[in-house]
Amino acid sequence: MQLQEQEENTLRILELCFSRALGGNELYVERIGRELARLGHEVAYALKESGGLAKRIQGSVTLFRPRIPYVDMAAALAVLRLVRSTRTEVMHVHTTMDLPYAAFVKTFRPGLRVVYTKQMQPGKTKRDPFHQWVYGKIDLLLAATEQMRSRLVDMLPMDRSRIKCLYLGTALPDIGSKPLFRQQVRKRFGLTGADFLIVFPNRLDPQKGQDLLIHALAQVKQRGLMPHVLFAGDETVGCKGYRVFLESAVEKAGIASQCTFTGFIEDLGPLYAAADVVALATHEETFGMVLIEGMAWSTPVIGSNAGGVVEIIEHGKNGFLFTTMDVASLAATIERCMRERDALPELGRYARMTVENKFMYSNHVQALEKYLQGIE
Repeated sequence: MQLQEQEENTLRILELCFSRALGGNELYVERIGRELARLGHEVAYALKESGGLAKRIQGSVTLFRPRIPYVDMAAALAVLRLVRSTRTEVMHVHTTMDLPYAAFVKTFRPGLRVVYTKQMQPGKTKRDPFHQWVYGKIDLLLAATEQMRSRLVDMLPMDRSRIKCLYLGTALPDIGSKPLFRQQVRKRFGLTGADFLIVFPNRLDPQKGQDLLIHALAQVKQRGLMPHVLFAGDETVGCKGYRVFLESAVEKAGIASQCTFTGFIEDLGPLYAAADVVALATHEETFGMVLIEGMAWSTPVIGSNAGGVVEIIEHGKNGFLFTTMDVASLAATIERCMRERDALPELGRYARMTVENKFMYSNHVQALEKYLQGIE
């Protein structure tokens, strides 16, 4: 009886992602697909051949070559054939550009359930006939924050009951390994326990705020304080040369000895454990996944007072908010953290509690599974 119930609840899911990049959104596709498969669901992937995920995901993967944005008819027909051949029950979509493909397929497969997990900030209002057709085919839109959900209700031609908030989540690491990681990472980068370390984990991109942090560090240095920063991440696709620009900027600011560009690091856990604070200076971050990952390691965080970050950071309790795009505000926040360093462990403990209460990955997966099953 129990086996029969399990089989009845098993879904055939297609994870659709034609993104070229390899950032948090794309890594989420890989991770959530793996988790859904672990729960017993049949998970297949429709990916762009030249995309960042194409070489990472193993298993039931079909690669496509869409040649034009939004709707390449040949690719759309190929996705429809895939859905038919695999008898897909749920299509899980992850980017706005992939929505027309889902809408096209559902036009011919009306029984298909389409769930869109949205992690990027919405742009302009979309109520024209084309978008009415596209969003009319979406069964459920899962926004990464309450702020985003509220904005989408106003901007999209969807009933508010079909737009819900589902926070992203992270797993709780073994905090007992933190002292060892702290020692190892600092030794690797030539730092001691006395050095104040800021970890800035994000793609190198003008929108991500590395330049803002560099200007803030220059101001902090003028006040006699010299923190070290690890910039962990590669250039965003389409931002080739930005690392060279940033390296030149730290040279001009006289802080090159305080800054290390590590490139992409698969496992950021040891860096989070080694840091005094984890920083995110995006102009308006949709969510801030790296913040909750750092908080899970009992490391306090710094972020701008815009976007979804304000739903993560409780100012003065688990981290600090600074005024977005304000160099002086960010510099003052860094200075405060350095001068009040003894208070940071308590903020770190509260940061981990925040993750336990609000941003657990297991809770995210459990809720997503129900939404995919149509249990709302």
